[in-house]
Amino acid sequence: RRNATGSVYDYSLIEKQTLLDDAAIRRFIPEWPAISPSRPVIIGLDSGADHPFGAVKIVATEYGLVQVGEYLQRMKATSQHLDPIGHVFGLSNVQSIRWAANKNEANLRLEFGLKGVGVIPAESKHEIGIQRMQSWLYSGQFWFAYTCPKTIEQFRAYRYAPNISTDGQKKTKEEVFKFQDELPDADRYAVMAWPELPKATESVMTESQRARWASMDDRTKMEIERMREY
Repeated sequence: RRNATGSVYDYSLIEKQTLLDDAAIRRFIPEWPAISPSRPVIIGLDSGADHPFGAVKIVATEYGLVQVGEYLQRMKATSQHLDPIGHVFGLSNVQSIRWAANKNEANLRLEFGLKGVGVIPAESKHEIGIQRMQSWLYSGQFWFAYTCPKTIEQFRAYRYAPNISTDGQKKTKEEVFKFQDELPDADRYAVMAWPELPKATESVMTESQRARWASMDDRTKMEIERMREY
C-alpha cells in the first residue's frame, strides 16, 4: 500500500465543477436565485470552537448536488450556530432538510437535538469520505456555485499531511493537513449522508436550449425522445 501525498482533490477538477455565474446555476436550479421549498437540502456541519464552525448548504437537483451556501464562524457555543445557519441559508420554508456531521460529534447532535434538529452521524474516516467526494466530482454530479468562494479556496488548498514520521518511517495511513479544512469536511459529511448518486435521465440544458425545447409541440418532443432512447 502506498500513501497519498500532495493535493487531495485535482485543482482542474474543482475548476471544472464550479458554476461561475447565475446562468450556469440556472441550468440546475431554473428558479435561481430563489430555490423552490420542495427541493431537498443537505446541510453538512463541521463543529469547532478553537477553529471555525463550518457549514455548507447543498441543494439536491435532478442532475446532482449543487453547493450554494457556506458558513464559517469562530468562538461560539455549538447550539448558538443553529439560528445563524438557518438565517444565512434561508431554511425557514424548506420542506426537506437533512443535517449531517461527524459521527463522533455526540455533543453537536445533543445540542442540536435539544432544539428539535436531528443530525445524521456520518462516517468520519477521511479515506472513505474523500473517495465518496471524488466519485461525485469525477462523475460530474457535484457542483460548487460561485456563491461559495471560501469552500472553493479550501478545496484547492486541501492536501495530505507529510507521510514521514519523526523517526523517518513512512506512515501506514493517509492523514490530511488539519488547517482550514472545515468546509471540505462539512461537504464530506454531507455526501456520506446522501450516499446514492442520482441517475440523470437527460442532459443539463442551457437556457436557450430549454427555451427551444419548451417551444416544441408534443409530437416533436415525442419523436426526439424516441430517437434519443433508440
